[in-house]
Amino acid sequence: MAAGEIAGLNVLQLLDEPVAAAMHYGLNKSEGDRTAIVYDLGGGTFDVTVVAIEGGNVRVVCSDGNHRLGGKNWDERVVEYFASKFAEASGTDKDAVMGDADTLYDLQLQAEIAKQTLTTRASAKVKVAFEGNSERIEITRETFDEITKDLLDQTVDLTQKMFDLAATQGVARINDFLLVGGSTRMPQVMAMVKERFAPKVDNEPSPFEVDEAVAKGAATFGFVKTIQSKVEEETRNILGQQGASEDKPVSDAERKKAEAEAIKIVAEDEGLSLETVGTLNDVEATTVASRSYGIRVLKGGSPVVYNMIVKQSAVPAVFEREFPVSEDNAEKLPLQVFANNVLEKVASLDDSVTVGDAVMMLPPGLPKGAMIRIKFTLTEEGVLSLDATDVTHGTPVHAEFEAKDGLTKEQIEAARKETADLVIE
Repeated sequence: MAAGEIAGLNVLQLLDEPVAAAMHYGLNKSEGDRTAIVYDLGGGTFDVTVVAIEGGNVRVVCSDGNHRLGGKNWDERVVEYFASKFAEASGTDKDAVMGDADTLYDLQLQAEIAKQTLTTRASAKVKVAFEGNSERIEITRETFDEITKDLLDQTVDLTQKMFDLAATQGVARINDFLLVGGSTRMPQVMAMVKERFAPKVDNEPSPFEVDEAVAKGAATFGFVKTIQSKVEEETRNILGQQGASEDKPVSDAERKKAEAEAIKIVAEDEGLSLETVGTLNDVEATTVASRSYGIRVLKGGSPVVYNMIVKQSAVPAVFEREFPVSEDNAEKLPLQVFANNVLEKVASLDDSVTVGDAVMMLPPGLPKGAMIRIKFTLTEEGVLSLDATDVTHGTPVHAEFEAKDGLTKEQIEAARKETADLVIE
């Protein structure tokens, strides 16, 4: 959100790329309810998402990905191949070739060109020069596929994982397989998808506006949110004119009538039909948590992460649980928040990364075993907040925390001596 605002944009909501692509797809489909899997392989990231399109609404069933896997990884393999072949032909040390900044930059450009050439041709040739030596290096599509097979296999594993997970969420069949992202132009991608996944979907897997789908979906959703915002504003104005207030709440029927009037006003102002504005006002996009978020607790005397919000949970998400404190008369309680990819309630610290932390000051004389209610809230924008309540005294405490580097072992040990912990059994 902040990055968009710094760039001067009016950020209405954050939208995952596969969800944006599915939004563009779903709002332009007229066949009724459908399910689709979006395979999004871009230049630097890979995401795969199963979506259900229901009445124009887009609901994420499950989603996963690797934010360090993309076309650049394929380029790196080609750079390595060119450097190795050049070293063999010229008798030059490969590390020296790769260690020269100018040569490496040229190899990266050549690798990108060769990769693009191989989308339409069986082979590509490049010229590699270093310290007075020059060699012509050829790479075939077969070789390219061989040296990058393990990268493609990673996308296969994640995609199969989403098929399996979607089945547990009640999605027995996928109608469409959509390929998004410039790197899906590589012939090996479509060949793999057809071989491995075509039997699992109703329609032939196909590219879906690989370069434009995400941008068009985001633009479409931005327009939808703008219309919804205007309808909501006009609805509030109408209800306000009718005397509605906090002391005089309105009934569902009154609000529905005011909203219908608001839709007429917005339709006239925007030059749209009543049906269009009404349809857009009803559109929703719901997604899932991309990671699990938890809090550090003790289990059997050892620190673990208790995941309050588990990966793949529908967002927005709210989860509460009470934990006893571990010590008598503790003055403060550290609230350390972690993220991980574990789909269970309990994760190890080694599998988790620090998101942030806060300190809750405890009232004097609080006994061991006193309950603290912890509440996690994850918004559609990906904002995570934590609230803690001392159940004994009924005093709520809103704990704000900032993301920062994790604590050292020494800092944790020093803090442990003067603080309590939450406990689970």
